[in-house]
Amino acid sequence: MEDSDSQDLHQLALRMRREMPCKERTVHLQNFKWTFSGQQAASYLLTHGFAQDAHAAVELCQRMLQQGLFKSIYHKDLFTADSEIYRFSSSMLDNKHKGLTG
Repeated sequence: MEDSDSQDLHQLALRMRREMPCKERTVHLQNFKWTFSGQQAASYLLTHGFAQDAHAAVELCQRMLQQGLFKSIYHKDLFTADSEIYRFSSSMLDNKHKGLTG
Protein backbone atom coordinates (compact mmCIF):
# COMPACT_ATOMS: atom_id res chain seq x y z
CA MET A 1 0.00 0.00 0.00
CA GLU A 2 2.84 2.40 0.81
CA ASP A 3 4.45 1.80 -2.60
CA SER A 4 1.19 2.74 -4.30
CA ASP A 5 0.92 5.87 -2.15
CA SER A 6 4.51 6.83 -2.99
CA GLN A 7 3.84 6.31 -6.67
CA ASP A 8 0.65 8.37 -6.49
CA LEU A 9 2.49 11.21 -4.74
CA HIS A 10 5.26 11.08 -7.33
CA GLN A 11 2.71 11.30 -10.16
CA LEU A 12 0.99 14.22 -8.45
CA ALA A 13 4.31 16.04 -7.98
CA LEU A 14 5.12 15.50 -11.67
CA ARG A 15 1.76 16.98 -12.61
CA MET A 16 2.31 19.95 -10.31
CA ARG A 17 5.73 20.50 -11.83
CA ARG A 18 4.23 20.51 -15.33
CA GLU A 19 1.18 22.67 -14.60
CA MET A 20 2.02 24.96 -11.69
CA PRO A 21 3.84 28.20 -12.58
CA CYS A 22 7.35 28.17 -11.14
CA LYS A 23 10.04 30.78 -11.30
CA GLU A 24 13.67 31.45 -10.55
CA ARG A 25 14.36 33.26 -7.29
CA THR A 26 17.50 34.66 -5.73
CA VAL A 27 17.75 34.36 -1.96
CA HIS A 28 20.87 35.41 -0.07
CA LEU A 29 22.79 35.69 -3.35
CA GLN A 30 21.92 32.10 -4.30
CA ASN A 31 19.78 31.30 -7.35
CA PHE A 32 17.03 28.70 -7.09
CA LYS A 33 15.21 27.49 -10.20
CA TRP A 34 11.76 25.88 -10.36
CA THR A 35 10.52 27.47 -7.13
CA PHE A 36 7.01 28.00 -5.81
CA SER A 37 5.42 29.17 -2.58
CA GLY A 38 3.66 26.95 -0.08
CA GLN A 39 0.51 28.97 -0.67
CA GLN A 40 0.78 28.32 -4.41
CA ALA A 41 1.13 24.54 -3.91
CA ALA A 42 -1.79 24.31 -1.49
CA SER A 43 -3.95 26.43 -3.78
CA TYR A 44 -3.10 24.19 -6.74
CA LEU A 45 -4.20 21.08 -4.82
CA LEU A 46 -7.46 22.72 -3.79
CA THR A 47 -8.25 24.16 -7.20
CA HIS A 48 -7.61 20.87 -9.00
CA GLY A 49 -9.58 18.77 -6.51
CA PHE A 50 -6.68 16.86 -4.95
CA ALA A 51 -7.56 18.20 -1.49
CA GLN A 52 -10.95 18.89 0.10
CA ASP A 53 -9.75 21.73 2.31
CA ALA A 54 -6.66 23.71 3.31
CA HIS A 55 -5.72 21.24 6.05
CA ALA A 56 -5.81 18.30 3.61
CA ALA A 57 -3.71 20.29 1.12
CA VAL A 58 -1.06 20.99 3.76
CA GLU A 59 -0.99 17.31 4.80
CA LEU A 60 -0.58 16.19 1.19
CA CYS A 61 2.25 18.68 0.62
CA GLN A 62 3.89 17.56 3.86
CA ARG A 63 3.91 13.96 2.60
CA MET A 64 5.49 15.06 -0.70
CA LEU A 65 8.07 17.08 1.24
CA GLN A 66 8.88 14.07 3.45
CA GLN A 67 9.34 11.90 0.36
CA GLY A 68 11.79 14.40 -1.08
CA LEU A 69 9.70 15.32 -4.12
CA PHE A 70 10.29 18.96 -3.28
CA LYS A 71 12.11 20.78 -0.50
CA SER A 72 12.23 24.08 1.31
CA ILE A 73 15.01 26.35 0.12
CA TYR A 74 15.55 27.10 3.82
CA HIS A 75 15.86 23.36 4.63
CA LYS A 76 12.74 23.28 6.81
CA ASP A 77 11.05 19.93 7.44
CA LEU A 78 7.54 21.26 8.01
CA PHE A 79 5.40 22.38 5.05
CA THR A 80 3.52 25.64 5.48
CA ALA A 81 0.92 27.06 3.08
CA ASP A 82 2.30 30.57 3.15
CA SER A 83 5.13 32.52 1.50
CA GLU A 84 7.72 29.83 2.35
CA ILE A 85 9.62 28.97 -0.85
CA TYR A 86 10.00 25.39 -2.09
CA ARG A 87 11.65 23.87 -5.13
CA PHE A 88 11.24 20.58 -6.90
CA SER A 89 13.94 17.99 -6.20
CA SER A 90 16.65 17.45 -8.78
CA SER A 91 15.12 14.10 -9.78
CA MET A 92 11.87 15.88 -10.63
CA LEU A 93 13.79 18.41 -12.71
CA ASP A 94 15.73 15.64 -14.47
CA ASN A 95 12.38 14.13 -15.48
CA LYS A 96 11.27 17.52 -16.82
CA HIS A 97 14.41 17.97 -18.90
CA LYS A 98 14.23 14.43 -20.27
CA GLY A 99 10.75 15.18 -21.53
CA LEU A 100 8.98 12.59 -19.38
CA THR A 101 5.31 13.26 -18.93
CA GLY A 102 4.89 11.38 -15.70
